[in-house]
Amino acid sequence: MNSITIAIGVLLATSMAGNAYLYSALGDARDRATRADTGRATAVAAAQTCSNYVGKLSDAAKQRAEAAKPLIEAARAKADLANIAADAEIQRAPAVPGDACASAEAENREWLQKRREANHGR
Repeated sequence: MNSITIAIGVLLATSMAGNAYLYSALGDARDRATRADTGRATAVAAAQTCSNYVGKLSDAAKQRAEAAKPLIEAARAKADLANIAADAEIQRAPAVPGDACASAEAENREWLQKRREANHGR
């Protein structure tokens, strides 16, 4: 064999080895890209599912808030009445001026009497 044929053979073998390496690297890169695309698609699907459920929770929270409005208003009105009663109690003159203990006993008797009347003597 002449030297040109040998050189061409060596170059051809080197080219084939290089092509095989590049083909292998291309296949690995393609596999990595496929895995990345699959991972991205999975993440997008999970994010969409999460967003859907957040929307549903938001809607449920709005419905509950709307349903609670009458209850909150009723509680506010009851609290206002309790505040008025508390203010009246604070401003009431002592039952026995100058004697806190006697005033407390008198006020307790009065409270118990009102309670008995409210419970029809029970």
